[in-house]
Amino acid sequence: MRGTGLALGEARCSVCGRRAVYKRAYSGELLCGRCLLRALARSVKRQASRSGGFRPRMGVVVPAALEAPHLGLALAMALHEATRGLDVTVHIVVPEGRGWAVEVPREVLARLAGMGRVRLWRARLQLRRLPSTLRACIRLDRAWSALAARQLGAGAVGLPVTRTTATLAAVDALLRGEPWGLSEALEESVYIGGIAVAPLFYSVEGEAASALAAVEGLKAWGPCKPESLSWGPLMSVLHGRPELEFSPAKAIGLLAGQLRGMPRCRLCGGYTPRPGVCPDCAGVGLEAVEVEPLHEA
Repeated sequence: MRGTGLALGEARCSVCGRRAVYKRAYSGELLCGRCLLRALARSVKRQASRSGGFRPRMGVVVPAALEAPHLGLALAMALHEATRGLDVTVHIVVPEGRGWAVEVPREVLARLAGMGRVRLWRARLQLRRLPSTLRACIRLDRAWSALAARQLGAGAVGLPVTRTTATLAAVDALLRGEPWGLSEALEESVYIGGIAVAPLFYSVEGEAASALAAVEGLKAWGPCKPESLSWGPLMSVLHGRPELEFSPAKAIGLLAGQLRGMPRCRLCGGYTPRPGVCPDCAGVGLEAVEVEPLHEA
């Protein structure tokens, strides 16, 4: 069974022999919860190495993303596993605003806080409106997370953008005739005010990241249900064919290479058709971010 694989019966993990809970579609591996976590942690570590890797005693902010906060929690857990022995602090930041909030059950917060090297924060965002597209969601998460990292003294942000999300963002940008939106489909780190924002789940398919969240009970609900021109037709093709999510990566990189001379938004770091603030950031109107401790009890 694909997805979370919670009905695999007596099937055994291909790595360690424990009871399997997930079948990874692209490799056919059967994995237990522990080996799934370790596999995603290795992917996170490799991805981080592309932008300098993790340094001892550094802080990394992981946002509970507006559109898919459960993926942010899964990334935080994989990041925690990937940085064992480095004394890296994982700052999980949960956003809220006027009339909306990312909701995370107390028991989930308590479990995350109990892992050690994890700190929980609430970020209060002053916005004009919530984003309505996938690209705008990613850009807003990048912008407010960088501001939160600066307040917390963290040196980097890990964004839970998966390979699946990147593919959807790329196709959306092309269908909308807005090639500057390809920046949300790239694996490069973006620097905002000296803070490196890296898509640490970039080499992980969305299904595997969601499976980790499900297996570990990392429930969370976000306020954004973005419009996506590509979701229906693209997911009907990708379903059961994860290799198709990875194959466009080189083509996307080549296309985006033509945009290198374009200006970048000073708030989110994405490409923009004109200098200053991109249309997405101008639309949501992020004015301020205030970070405070989040108590799980």
